[in-house]
Order: sequence, then structure tokens, then C-alpha cells
Amino acid sequence: MGFSVPTTTLVFGQTAYVNPILVQTSPAVSITTGTTITLTFAKGTTLGNCVIVKITAHQSSAPPTVSGITLGGSSTNVVKASANTLTVDAEIWEIWDIPAGQTSIVVTFTAGTGTGQANAAYAEEWNGLVNTSNPVDQSNSANNSSSTSFTSLSITPTQPNELVSGIAGTPASVTMTGPGAPWTNQAQVTVSTLLSMLGGYIAGSPESAETFAGTLSSAEVSASAIASFKTQQAPSAVATQIVAAGDGPTLIFNAEPTTVYLGDHNTIQWNDGSDVIALAGRAAFSVNGKQSLYACVQPGTIGSIITIQGGLANYLP
Repeated sequence: MGFSVPTTTLVFGQTAYVNPILVQTSPAVSITTGTTITLTFAKGTTLGNCVIVKITAHQSSAPPTVSGITLGGSSTNVVKASANTLTVDAEIWEIWDIPAGQTSIVVTFTAGTGTGQANAAYAEEWNGLVNTSNPVDQSNSANNSSSTSFTSLSITPTQPNELVSGIAGTPASVTMTGPGAPWTNQAQVTVSTLLSMLGGYIAGSPESAETFAGTLSSAEVSASAIASFKTQQAPSAVATQIVAAGDGPTLIFNAEPTTVYLGDHNTIQWNDGSDVIALAGRAAFSVNGKQSLYACVQPGTIGSIITIQGGLANYLP
């Protein structure tokens, strides 16, 4: 009596990460006196998202620098991600795992010295960033001497699909041109003749070196900062289907010495405990085939499963 013996090779699935999504951006706000900027989102924030705040400032002797940021009056989970505070202040701050319904971000500065004060900032809300711990991965910054170009120096994200964020500022009214693709450059902010600011981002960077760099329409000093933020792990199908619902009685034979882990959905992982059944190497297991069955192996291992439809009935007269 004939029977089929299809063989399925199993490898451990790669971890996938979600793409970061820009939810909203506040209007930019600038000041030429005082030490506080209040930014306002058009709609309330979503629970668990993250806020990125980009800031530049300048004053003739020493620039103002950010001393703190609050969201809805709270400084919980507020982190400075990257900063250069020498000739021009350029900073990126982040607030992770934010509460719902907040619209007000307050940026507080330590006062600079000299004449010609100008401070500017805006905020972004992002979905998909790690929110169980600080998502900042890599950062860098640079103070640029008088030139028609600016650069943040480079960073290399350690995880796929990270958000990379950059900011640059110069103490003059000039046209700033940011980097090309894959960067998205945001609208330039100019404060009278005192300050120009340009920001940008990459939503889903590969694991390659990135720099926020560009040009100025005339030679000026400048400062730039860059930071990358890890995104959340995506639910991924790491298991392979070996029996489809309705296949009927099926004998499953583990043809390799590697242990194989069996379960009833395609997101099972080998360490899911009671949600999976461990099938030792060279062992067999019989199912009724009324529901689908999936299999996976441990990282760095390869398994081979043989399925025999009809199960042991194939061996009976």
C-alpha cells in the first residue's frame, strides 16, 4: 500500500522589527528672551508611544542649553539622546513610553551669555519605538568651524529598522540643505537673523553608517547631533507548518538528532514552555490531523521532519 513521505527542513526564523511611524509633529516655537519654550501637539498622545524633541540655540558668548523637558508636567522617562553645546547648541531629547492624552511639552533652558539670544525647538510623536526601556541606541555630534557644510559625524545602528534622527543649527539666516535619501528633511526654522535650524529623520534605517550632513548657503559655524532609536520586535512567524487542518491522521518523525518543538500556531518559539511539545531527535509523534500543527527549532540549529499521512495505518494490512 503506497503512502507519501514529505520532508520539511526547519531553520530558526530571524527576528523582525517594526517600522517606526511618525504620528504627528508640533509646530516649531522660537524665543529671543527667556528660558522656556512650550510646544503643543494638535492631538493628545497615544499611550506607549515615544516623543522626540529637537532643539537648537545660540548666544554670542555661550549658547543656552537644555536643562530639562516635561510632557504634561511630568519628567518621567525623559532622556537626552545626543547633544553638542559648544558654539551652537544642538540637542535631541526623547521621552519613552508616554502616557495618553498629552499635548504640552515644556523645554527649559539654562541661560546663555552674551547678545543675540535665539532658541528654537519642535517635537515629534513616534509609534513603534521600544517602550519597555530607553530605546536610544547610538549617538554622535559635532561642532563645525566656519564652513559651507555641516556634519554630525556618523553612527551605525545595531538593529534593523531603527529610527535615526538628526538636527543642525547655525547662528545666521542662511539656507540649509540636508542630506539626500534615505533621509527625510523637515522644514527649516529661521529665527530672524540669529539662528537657522534643520532637522531630519530616517524611518527604518538599515544597519549601516548614517550621518546628518548638508550644506549652508554661506560659510558659518554650526553644530549637529544625531541619534538612533531601537524599534519594537514584530510578531513573526518563526515556525513552519507541517500538518494542515483536515489532513487526517499523520505520523511525524524527527529525522535529525536536533530536538524539534511542536505547537498549534505559527508564532511558537522553542522556549514557549507548556505551549509547545518537545520531540526528541529520531523520535516519532502521531496526531489526528484535525488542526494545523507547526514546528520550530532552537537558534543556530536545523531540523528535518518527515510526515506520513495516514499514520501507522499505512503499515497495517
